[in-house]
Amino acid sequence: YMYIKVDGRTVSYESSSSIRYKHDIKPIEDKTLDPHKLLELPIVQFEWNNEHPLQYKDMKGKTIPGIIAEDIDKIYPSAVIHNEDGEVESWDERRILPGMLALIQEQDKKIKSLEERLAKLEELLKC
Repeated sequence: YMYIKVDGRTVSYESSSSIRYKHDIKPIEDKTLDPHKLLELPIVQFEWNNEHPLQYKDMKGKTIPGIIAEDIDKIYPSAVIHNEDGEVESWDERRILPGMLALIQEQDKKIKSLEERLAKLEELLKC
């Protein structure tokens, strides 16, 4: 891992996603990693505090949609980044996206199943 510090705080990091750096790979079984919990995550709108350093200057003074790291910490703590003092600092897209993708895949299977059932019902109604 490479940690990037700004004003003494960890604000971002990069790591590899290659299989060569991983072991014990298996489907999600851990209850704290249950992607269904992500459905409870509040999506909010906010403005950044003036004193907060922004990655993108065009966000200053604008209301933007987002997610609060403390909310993620309550329902999907594995996606949260803590600072050196143990305080919630941010959340990591690379840790939350697999859960989101798992939900999309599950919903896609359900949609396909429902479409098949609907097509069968429509065929029966034609008789």
